[in-house]
Amino acid sequence: MVALSNREENSKLKQLIVKAEDKQVISKEEAGFAITLVERFRSDIEKKTRQIDVLRGELSQLQTNELVIVELINNMIKAADRDLIRREAMNSIKEKTKYDNTMG
Repeated sequence: MVALSNREENSKLKQLIVKAEDKQVISKEEAGFAITLVERFRSDIEKKTRQIDVLRGELSQLQTNELVIVELINNMIKAADRDLIRREAMNSIKEKTKYDNTMG
């Protein structure tokens, strides 16, 4: 579809240039220059469009990286909380065992 669109655009441009030449609005040299200029602009547009696509991909990757880091930190906090609970439970068990040993 893109190639057809470019073909149609080129056809319209050439028809416009021919019409301008026929009406002696521009010379053959100016017509050639205008075609070259428009083709260069189109090429630059295609390059910039590809750059936009690359940047979108890079932005998406950076956002994913950010989420991974945030999730990693959350998981570290949860692990630290679990470790604290485990230690408190172990201390409680030790205290209970000491108490039971002294009573019995």
